[in-house]
Amino acid sequence: MSKELQALGGELKFLYGSAVTPNSFPERKKIQKISYLLDQFGIESGRYPVIWHYEGPFSFELHFDYYHNSSDLRSLESEASPELFEFKRVFEGVFNDVEKLELYASVVYLNKEYGCNFDRERLAELMALKKPKFSRDEVLASIEFLQAIPQFSSHS
Repeated sequence: MSKELQALGGELKFLYGSAVTPNSFPERKKIQKISYLLDQFGIESGRYPVIWHYEGPFSFELHFDYYHNSSDLRSLESEASPELFEFKRVFEGVFNDVEKLELYASVVYLNKEYGCNFDRERLAELMALKKPKFSRDEVLASIEFLQAIPQFSSHS
């Protein structure tokens, strides 16, 4: 098992209270979005390369690594860094909302990739094109939420 997967598996276990397994599509989506948000938050930055995919930010490497090693993840523990505690505090209540995780990860990704600097109109237009399933109000609310997080706004 890679050191990247060991770190991520431990972090997910800390955030969720137990190992997260890729047994269903929502669980795999959750793993992808949390991994991306952790990376952009500055925790294990650059761990897995990410591209835009149907469901937003996606890493093929993470998908294969996690899927093929998921049975080994149950015993992992994470040393909870201050950054991980802060991440958990900021996103508390969102960890089991797969749609909200997709929305947040997508906004962060598009903001970074298109150099939007949290420009509300530009991001709302991009999200309408890339993720029309989310309403304009949902997108604008997510931009406001994410923009207030220093770890995201500092490298937008």
